[in-house]
Amino acid sequence: MPKKRVDWKQFPFTEAEKRDFDRFGCAFKVDAGVFHIDWRERTRDEALKAAIFACLGRVNTKEGPLALLAFDISLVRPLPRYSYFPFDLANSKHKAYLTKLTTTGEIKLYFVSRRQMTERVHRLSEPLRMRASAIYEQCLGDLQTYGADKYEFGRALELTERWLRIPELLERRLSEDDITEIADVAKNAARSISEENIDLAQLVVREAENSFGTYYQKNPRAVEVRLLTIVEGITYMRDLQRTFGGHREGLEEFLTNALASSLSRVELENVREVMKLAGLVMERASDSLAETEIGKLDGLLQVPRGIIDLVRLAVVAKRISPNALVTLAERLGITVEGKRGRPTKDYSRECELRMSGKTYTEIARQAVAERQELRDEFGGRDYDSLDRAEKLLVWRRIHQGVITHAERAGISLPSDANTDDEEKNV
Repeated sequence: MPKKRVDWKQFPFTEAEKRDFDRFGCAFKVDAGVFHIDWRERTRDEALKAAIFACLGRVNTKEGPLALLAFDISLVRPLPRYSYFPFDLANSKHKAYLTKLTTTGEIKLYFVSRRQMTERVHRLSEPLRMRASAIYEQCLGDLQTYGADKYEFGRALELTERWLRIPELLERRLSEDDITEIADVAKNAARSISEENIDLAQLVVREAENSFGTYYQKNPRAVEVRLLTIVEGITYMRDLQRTFGGHREGLEEFLTNALASSLSRVELENVREVMKLAGLVMERASDSLAETEIGKLDGLLQVPRGIIDLVRLAVVAKRISPNALVTLAERLGITVEGKRGRPTKDYSRECELRMSGKTYTEIARQAVAERQELRDEFGGRDYDSLDRAEKLLVWRRIHQGVITHAERAGISLPSDANTDDEEKNV
């Protein structure tokens, strides 16, 4: 069904803003700090009744970062209307608005129908506002890493629109209204439950909080990234299943070409070892599950935890180059270009320490003491309090960082003759 035409003469929109309606589903009047939502098939009453969900998203492409404000607006949940607006991080007015948004959480909206505009004010929940503030800070950090003088908003936007789906930023199962309704139902139901059961349930909640809450409070970003990675990985596997189904030969050819065109022979051998290790873990997991009676999870407790960390450690141990991993990810279509990956670090300090004669273990210990991001990654602990796997992870990261920095800077490092023994003794 074709969209009804808006009588643009009734509204003070520029030509660029009219194009934004068609491209993004909304237009932003930066001086007024107001978003105009394309509502041309709907009425004023429907605008007043519509449910609004909004959140700030971040995309870091190889052409630079973007912050996007995404909207999910619906009269009924199965048919939401998505719109979004990308912010130019080199635009001082855009940055000023983001600063205000992440401080107040307030979003002013006008729903534009055929001949009128309906005003709404939406407020981010406090957790969403805090999350938006963190995302904006990350965007500014990405911009600094990329180089503000090299930033090209248009090219970054083109890459984003090529790969990103706006529903990914807005995905959720429960709205705030849903949670309120569920909470009321649970509260009413609990009134008929014995005090003993209430006390036991409260004990379970508090013990869970004691077990996991402290780590989450210290590492909220790490937990969020890991959860998102799990969701994205499962979605990607479903995509492959949907595409190839039972056509094993097609999937095998797809993966073979991606690996062969991304990794060297040595790296392929290393990946082969990692896959053998992962296969053994998965086999043990399935054996444990098969031995478990329905409704019991005791067998699962025998499954080694941290499989992702184990595989990551194996990859780091084998020194598969980051560039090869990025190339493989792009071959498989997993990431927005430049979206994933550890930001480039400056290892000049560690390189100077190596030149002064310090061992990599001494440098790793000092790096953890001096680098806040490393301490945050490991829950605020110092190097000596890490377990051996964690020490190896830091040690190898520092070792590779020093070597890479030296190669780029044309520096001749002291001999690495004793490095293998040092690594074994970490």
